[in-house]
Amino acid sequence: SQPSANLPITRPDPTPAAAPDKILRRQASLRVARRIPRNTGKELTNRLAAAQYACAVVDLLQNGDPMNLRGLALLLGVIVSSTSAVAQIGIYGKFDATRLSTGAGNAFETPGWYDGGGVGVYYDFIHLGPIGFGADLRGNLLTGNQQKFRSALFGLRLAIKPPILPIRPYIQGSVGIGGGTHGGLANAGSIYSNKFECQVLGGLDYAFFSHLDWRVAEFGYGRITGISSGASASPVNLFTVGTGIVLRLP
Repeated sequence: SQPSANLPITRPDPTPAAAPDKILRRQASLRVARRIPRNTGKELTNRLAAAQYACAVVDLLQNGDPMNLRGLALLLGVIVSSTSAVAQIGIYGKFDATRLSTGAGNAFETPGWYDGGGVGVYYDFIHLGPIGFGADLRGNLLTGNQQKFRSALFGLRLAIKPPILPIRPYIQGSVGIGGGTHGGLANAGSIYSNKFECQVLGGLDYAFFSHLDWRVAEFGYGRITGISSGASASPVNLFTVGTGIVLRLP
């Protein structure tokens, strides 16, 4: 008997269905790649490495192939090294309020609050995952009690950037020179008592734009060596609180 002319003719699908393991690998790589945080200059490298790492994980879970362990270690090293190679530079302006506490033997510094502006730059040259390590250079000029106080400090800093949150807490130790105008002198407006200064500072930066951070708060405590011509000169204690804006360069 001849087939009816009205019956449909079934043709094979030229596109074969993807294997289940390939679908899992593709979904895993897409999920991981989308969650990798953006990183200027290395974003594509990080996303590709993370996608390959996810595929290798799926292969290992499905096939149990011990050879994939070496691949996982290699790809993990690629991710870490690509992240570590990205240096971060930040230029910031700040407003500080500093309280000077002096002893009885210090005749050249007037105790009280000094406030004013300052500028600085940091360079995080080492990145290990969310942890960044670098250097900081800053200076400020404050006024108060009809005098001025200035300082220039250099130090090392440690910052942490959580993967999801737009914040960057940091801590640093700095040393340099600092001092105020000589109180009680006729030319007090031009002579500075520059002595050794050290400070420990910590703060929090909040990213509110692509390359801009709001330095929500920074706190610091430090000391300046005795500023006096007498042998009994006492050191100056410093307590600083400040805020500012940071421009992060790619």
